[in-house]
Amino acid sequence: MDKIIGLLKSWDPLGYGEAAYETEVMEVISYLYSMNDLKELASRIQEIYFQSFEQMIPIQECINMAGLLQEKVNEQSCER
Repeated sequence: MDKIIGLLKSWDPLGYGEAAYETEVMEVISYLYSMNDLKELASRIQEIYFQSFEQMIPIQECINMAGLLQEKVNEQSCER
């Protein structure tokens, strides 16, 4: 879980600095384990950040992040 949180915290898609996204990080994590579809997760990530900052992150950036997050979740599953 720490790797996932670290990955999300280090992502600065809107240029506000890593500390600006605490709420969004937790919200993304709340959806991460219940969504298996990459594009659905990416759309949800985009929506979460848009609701907070009223700026749209390009969907491809969200797809890339969703893919990285799903990789981390899969790594955790293998470690157990």
